[in-house]
Amino acid sequence: MRRLFKTSGETIDLKGPFSARDIKKILESNSLTFVMLLDDEHMMVLRDEDSDGNCPINELATSICDLPHMPKMQHPIRGDALIVPARDIAPYIDVI
Repeated sequence: MRRLFKTSGETIDLKGPFSARDIKKILESNSLTFVMLLDDEHMMVLRDEDSDGNCPINELATSICDLPHMPKMQHPIRGDALIVPARDIAPYIDVI
């Protein structure tokens, strides 16, 4: 699955795979946060710029990360979010 979750509630299925550079263009951001989902196959990618509280809450993306089988998030997701297979971007992420 490669799906963009807009703050408006709209979802858009996308064709991939994507590099990290592609994802930056899709989310219109230079700084991203990557969250591994519990299926260990997909990542949710968020714009870092939207975490400051100035962007609208993305209700759908927040509900995906706040399902009963997942740990509760401390803050709602703000701005657009993208779910992609982890294999799309794993080669581009440095693990420290």
